[in-house]
Parts: sequence; structure tokens; C-alpha cells
Amino acid sequence: MLFVISQFKPTAHGVGCGLEMPYLMEFNRPVIREKLVKIAAAMGEPTWKYSEEYSARQAVLSVINLMKDCNLPISLKEYSDIEESCIEEMAEIMIDNYPRALNPRVMTKADAVQYYENMWHGRY
Repeated sequence: MLFVISQFKPTAHGVGCGLEMPYLMEFNRPVIREKLVKIAAAMGEPTWKYSEEYSARQAVLSVINLMKDCNLPISLKEYSDIEESCIEEMAEIMIDNYPRALNPRVMTKADAVQYYENMWHGRY
């Protein structure tokens, strides 16, 4: 998906991966809760005190907080001059050119549009 962003703005690999990671974690959360709980625990969250669902969500928020602490952008709007009107095109490029066969959850075009809308607005 970094390849999609870099078609609209030259993007360093690490910045692009960091920007996209929490949104992809959130998209996949329904099917990878156990893995996200382990990530949350590794990031210092007291997962033993909370439900699996809550702890999985904390993994996403921990990554967002780490990005903020490192002064990295947490939304496409903040990061670049990519217009919100490009979201549909970005979703099409991702689905057509970069199928995610190994992604834990199937992503439809509608999912991809929502993914980029969330990333553009910083809705995690």
C-alpha cells in the first residue's frame, strides 16, 4: 500500500509503512485480535487487566502514540498534499495493482476506500 501513496507523493519507505500500519492493524483487528494483544503487551499495555477486544484496540493506539512521540504524521491529510478526492483512485490502484493475497482479512474496493478515508482523516 506504500506503493499507492508514493504514486501520489514521493514517500520514504519507513514513513509510508509507519503511516499505514495502524490503519491496517485496525482493519485486520477482527481477525487478528490475539496477535494484537501480544503487540499491546510488548508495548507495555497491561493486557492482563482487560478484555481481548480492548487490548487489541490498545495495540493500534499504542502505535499511533509511538508515531506521535516520534513526530511522524498520523494521517494522509497531515502528511501530504494528496487531495481527499484522490481516495477513490488510491483504492482502485491498491485493489487492481497490489492484491493482498496474504492479508489476514480480504479487502474489497469498498473496504479500501474506507481504509484510505480513515487514513486521510486520521480516524483510527
